[in-house]
Amino acid sequence: MRTRPAPQRGIRIGNVSGATGDAPHAMLRMAQTGDVDFITGDWLSEMNIAWNAIAKASDPSQGYEVGFLSQLEESIDIIVDKKIKVVTNAGALNTEALRDKVRGLCVQKGYGHLKIAAVLGDDVTAEVTEMLRRAPGERSGFRHLDHSDQCFVEWAKEFEDPASAVAYIGACGIVEALKKGADIVLCGRVTDASPVVCLAIIILSLVGDR
Repeated sequence: MRTRPAPQRGIRIGNVSGATGDAPHAMLRMAQTGDVDFITGDWLSEMNIAWNAIAKASDPSQGYEVGFLSQLEESIDIIVDKKIKVVTNAGALNTEALRDKVRGLCVQKGYGHLKIAAVLGDDVTAEVTEMLRRAPGERSGFRHLDHSDQCFVEWAKEFEDPASAVAYIGACGIVEALKKGADIVLCGRVTDASPVVCLAIIILSLVGDR
């Protein structure tokens, strides 16, 4: 008599933040009791990106979401023990600085083997500032998606250099980081759905390989 194979548990994704300041111990609770394979967190909004721009202007080592770092610190032991992968956009305007902080935390805790990835490309402040400083005839303006007669270059004439400019990027960079074995993936401004979409892409690719 043939026995049926035991059913496989589905891959579980738990989210711990929808904005900065949400449930400051959510990651710990999720790691302890969530029975998840992945933890995602969305820390960014347009408002706190502006805050991070101000912080970074005052101190170039700042500009990321410190709330994520504190949550990771209190959760890292359980995350490592359960082999949970983490994906977040908490890098804000200084993803590389956050990566260095996370790497230092992991080494301090004895987890120097963890692979920490940074997904870059969203911060276009320098590119936009350079465009605005060109002679008027050399500028290529950004047009409003809903009102094509409105151009960013015209609007920006009334203001100084922009404090920050970011592009919403998608899930592809996160997918590549996970494919290369990253345990923690840190992003700046990605679309809200990207951390979950990338995991769906990874899961579908695994299914396709079977």
